[in-house]
Amino acid sequence: MDIHIVSASWAERGDALRALRQLVLLEELQLPALLLEDPDDLDAEHLIALNSAGQLVGAARLIRGSGDWAELGRVAVTREQRGKRIGARLVRQALDAAARDELPELRVDALAAAQPFYERQGFRVRDHAFSVAGVRHVPMSHPLMIAFASPFDADQPRPAPAVIETAEQDDERQSSLREFDAEDAAKEELLRVLSGARRRLLIFSPQLEPALFDDPAFVERISALARGTATAEVQILIRDSSLIVANGHALIELAQRLDNKIRVRRTPEQMKVDEQSWAVADDTGLWVQSEPEALRGWADAYAPVHAQRLVTRFSRYWERSSPDPDLRLLKL
Repeated sequence: MDIHIVSASWAERGDALRALRQLVLLEELQLPALLLEDPDDLDAEHLIALNSAGQLVGAARLIRGSGDWAELGRVAVTREQRGKRIGARLVRQALDAAARDELPELRVDALAAAQPFYERQGFRVRDHAFSVAGVRHVPMSHPLMIAFASPFDADQPRPAPAVIETAEQDDERQSSLREFDAEDAAKEELLRVLSGARRRLLIFSPQLEPALFDDPAFVERISALARGTATAEVQILIRDSSLIVANGHALIELAQRLDNKIRVRRTPEQMKVDEQSWAVADDTGLWVQSEPEALRGWADAYAPVHAQRLVTRFSRYWERSSPDPDLRLLKL
């Protein structure tokens, strides 16, 4: 049966959610009765999985608190529907919902037995394990897409919280979230994401950081991508070309030689853009330098939800940008 995931309130689906938790969490997993319901249910967003007959076969709870994160919990899928990636789809929907609210992190106090499941979804351990009513939990978190300031977002309507997913099967690829906090690791993760590109690579970097984008290994990979297929393309957006013109840049020189495959534009001075750098490979892989003043950030070779959001933002920037005449001063 097709599985649809929708958003609901406790007022709308409370009875069905209570019954699901009773069946899965209390009776099957023998978890404490306090998980049946609590006051947070009233204000939470509940993601529910329905089969084509309208029966509730899975659910998860998303709480948006006063902190800079959202909290995932009460994830439950009926025994008959396990092994069909419904749990992974519920988690993915929660990640997407929290990211739409521009929250930097989604947290979960995972059951110790479920830790491997959450690790496959890109979560990492964030603190020491603890016990509630004798049940061991592992605090975990998943960083979300960094909020990029844009002058074009203010008058854009925000998506409604309800999300419907109708795909019967998910892509078999898994999230592979990794963090970096040093130059070598940043390069390694950038190359890892780039290695997954076959069709398109988008790069946004205010000054096209030389330590990363002028690196010989990176430029060689870009050259291989651009020359690899007739349809491959690389689009590069920069903010300021003064240092590039003054010091030279191998990636820009490559772009000048392959100007039909590698295009470079500069954003207008009046456009407010973030100082962070990021790259998107084939609309699914992500590399994000989350701290402008340090080579610190995260990368995920398969994060289509977050990647699509950046693709949209990149397109907005690109449409309002133009070729930089100063780059013609670079000598080949």
